[in-house]
Amino acid sequence: MALRTLTAGLLAIAADQAAKGIAILTLPYGQPMPSVIPTVDLRLVLNPGAAFGLGARVGPLLAAGILIILTVLTAWIVRRVIRGENPTLTVLLAIAVGGGWGNMVDRAFRGEHGVLSGAVVDYFSISWFAIFNLADVLTVGGIAAALLVATLQHRRTQSPVIDASADQSAVAGS
Repeated sequence: MALRTLTAGLLAIAADQAAKGIAILTLPYGQPMPSVIPTVDLRLVLNPGAAFGLGARVGPLLAAGILIILTVLTAWIVRRVIRGENPTLTVLLAIAVGGGWGNMVDRAFRGEHGVLSGAVVDYFSISWFAIFNLADVLTVGGIAAALLVATLQHRRTQSPVIDASADQSAVAGS
């Protein structure tokens, strides 16, 4: 389980960084380019903030806060691995946190003003929604899949509740 979880998280980071590298090398900055998906354009931008550009003015402080959160979440995943807790759910969480680390790599190493001053490379653009990247997709998708798996597993382990009073009233009415 440990190797599977580590691989999932590292692949999330690697895929994100590879996609960003391709975007930087092939897309003109700020100019929308159509993609194969009708509602999605490709548009290279640098986002110094978080989702939707929030927190752009606090730069390194935002990055430091995100770094702390990612470190805590990573420690929690390691704890789940050590305890052997729900391997499927743990791998999905590793993918989600791997997406977060993919964006943290940008914040840490793509800045002009030192470590944690960088902006995140975004390149998927939905005109009515937002501009985002593969790391964002992995984070949101990993969390959504983890919630779905947890819900389905919870439902599967729950035994049906039998209402004894309903049984008695049915017998009395016969």
